[in-house]
Amino acid sequence: MKKILLALIIFSCIPVLGQNNGSYVDVAVIINDNSDVSKEIGLYFQQQRNIPDKNIIHISSVVDEEIDSLTFDNIRIQVRNHLLSNNLTNDINYIVTTKGVPLRVKRGKCEDGNISTWKSCASVDSELSLVLSQLEEYIGKPDGVKNPYLNSNSLFSRADYDIYLVSRLDGYTVLDIKNLIDRSSYESPVSKEASKFVLDLSYIDNSPSFDIIDNKFQNLQNYIGSNGWNCIYHPEYSLLTNQTEVIAYSSINFDPGNKVLNNSWLKGSVAEILFSFSARTFNRQDNPDNELLLADLINEGVCGAIGYPYHAFVHSTFNTNLFFKNYFFSETRFNLAESYYSAIPGLSWQTILVGDPKTSVSIDKSTGFNEDQGQINISPNPSNGIFTIKPNCVGLTSIDIYNLKGLLIKSINIVNNSNLLTIDISEQQPGLYILFVKTDCGNSTHKVFKSK
Repeated sequence: MKKILLALIIFSCIPVLGQNNGSYVDVAVIINDNSDVSKEIGLYFQQQRNIPDKNIIHISSVVDEEIDSLTFDNIRIQVRNHLLSNNLTNDINYIVTTKGVPLRVKRGKCEDGNISTWKSCASVDSELSLVLSQLEEYIGKPDGVKNPYLNSNSLFSRADYDIYLVSRLDGYTVLDIKNLIDRSSYESPVSKEASKFVLDLSYIDNSPSFDIIDNKFQNLQNYIGSNGWNCIYHPEYSLLTNQTEVIAYSSINFDPGNKVLNNSWLKGSVAEILFSFSARTFNRQDNPDNELLLADLINEGVCGAIGYPYHAFVHSTFNTNLFFKNYFFSETRFNLAESYYSAIPGLSWQTILVGDPKTSVSIDKSTGFNEDQGQINISPNPSNGIFTIKPNCVGLTSIDIYNLKGLLIKSINIVNNSNLLTIDISEQQPGLYILFVKTDCGNSTHKVFKSK
């Protein structure tokens, strides 16, 4: 299939509030009774998360990944009827679809490069987010509708935002999906020191779109580093592979054919492929060219994956900075679905989130910038590359500076046991650097971040 780059363009009557405590009483699961896989996955997820029986929405529909509007409307009616008849309208905050529930709604020529022919094409999940809301009338309309949860600083509840947060349990095989469920959990512990963000451009050209995307990735690298995390930015056309201890991944992946990442992923890890069609199928037989799709990331071990079943505009793809902020950096402790939906501009559109919606991480804050153990002060940090080092005990004896690839970029021997030293790495690329500092009263390791 020819790819086209992202265009620039405690009573049932009381609503359940946002629950980030590991409870799944506000989660509904959609099972397609015509799909044995859907039934197996839905039952497994229900048992593993102790989801009440009344929250299981049984539908009867085709098992095709792509459907038309009439077929979707039939699914929507069945979902609405179940929620209404079981008095679940405001008790449910999250809806989870399963493999075997259709994936995308085709309206017009969804694979055509002509924008006017596919502006109503959408993912099933994004359409279902509007069920029983005042925005339901926008389902199937061109360009979708503005997301009311966008830029939210609060935990989600349907009572406040009048939508559902919808995610999907999908992958190449039943085993892939069960493994996804098993490795996803509430507040998976994550260490800053032992995890890595990977930003892989995998796209080079001379168009204005390249400058926008390159700037997006550079700004994202600076933002991640300024929060004290390890981050690799790979601004090359070739795909960066074989990375270990990956906690977050983002790539354009302009030429996705015949590619394998072969990364190792940490619990709680998330990933996105920004390219159009990155979530067009979760069936291996429908991916004969071995394109890098969300299903491959799930197969490798990621816990949450984000992509698009059809074309997508840059301006309507979700805000990665905001997603990372809410999922990793915020004190509010957003879960996967909250972080994702708080960063999506529009609904009834072409977005897919794969994963347990309540997956979340707990960050070990004992590491990060200035792990000085009472011995060293470094300022300013971040800086433009010039840092002042001041020990809190006796004198400095040496400083070795390494980049994130483990290469020694500067070694400083101090003969006069100075109590104040300025180091200059302004000639280096923006990013995170590791300082190994020796003093008369001991040794310590520190992170410094060089901004642009």
